[in-house]
Amino acid sequence: MDDIIEDARINRRQFLRVVSFTTGGAALAPFISGYRPVNDLRASRRSRFYSGTKDGKVLGSADGRNWNVVTNFGPHLTVREVRLTRGDWVQVTLVTGDNSFILRSRDEKTWYTPDYVAPGQA
Repeated sequence: MDDIIEDARINRRQFLRVVSFTTGGAALAPFISGYRPVNDLRASRRSRFYSGTKDGKVLGSADGRNWNVVTNFGPHLTVREVRLTRGDWVQVTLVTGDNSFILRSRDEKTWYTPDYVAPGQA
């Protein structure tokens, strides 16, 4: 048992090295994990902020100031909620009368129901 304890001891320089690497890694982790290359077309064309309207439009903005119509579902639908979900899906909750349903999209143009499975992936 004494051999294990003796092997586990480190000197001051080794301790400071381990602490500095751990602290530096923790400080850089948010920047590294959220990094996406500029040439990633999906990330560069995609809106970062979303909003829905009562007349069925989904608005998108890259900076939160300039808003563009991403999709128009028509005036008979109300967009209750727009959010980003796992796997880079944009998910909208639409309401018509007393009924509501959910659609999702990865490219802001083609919309699917949540239980959709692409052909060949079942």
